Amino acid sequence: MKDSFLAVGIVLKPQGVKGEIKARALTDANVSLSNVKSFFINDNIIPAESVRHSGDFMFLKLKGIDSRNDAEDLRGLEIFASRSELPPLKKDRFYISDIIGCSVCGENGAFVGKITDILQHGSADVYVCAKEKCMFPAIKSVIINTEIEAKTITVDSNELEKVIVYED
Repeated sequence: MKDSFLAVGIVLKPQGVKGEIKARALTDANVSLSNVKSFFINDNIIPAESVRHSGDFMFLKLKGIDSRNDAEDLRGLEIFASRSELPPLKKDRFYISDIIGCSVCGENGAFVGKITDILQHGSADVYVCAKEKCMFPAIKSVIINTEIEAKTITVDSNELEKVIVYED
């Protein structure tokens, strides 16, 4: 069932005492989920009563989650939304969960690694790769092409070498 759903958040903690949850958003700050009618959490489809955003966080009030204890039970779980309810993205914009798992290769075919995480702390997202344990900014001078369906990201090898950071 998750194939038709997209990860949009991870429950961090209860927010208040009436069952609202605070979640880390896995979407751009400008992507509103206010039109999503229900969310898929822990193998259950749960109708949304309210959705609001603040920076990298979203706050959800879900039907049947009416106390702090109910909300606490969701801590750490992924939140999914139906792709059909999500707003369309602008050109060259992607959902984080679609980027995670993509293979990164140079234009010459050299494998860099698979995206395992995306850091969002500054003017550009930073893609974290497994294999070489490296990271690089997701900027136009580095990324040549992103093919979500093929799960591949092609990078300019020369530009990548200028900005890549290897972890010890």
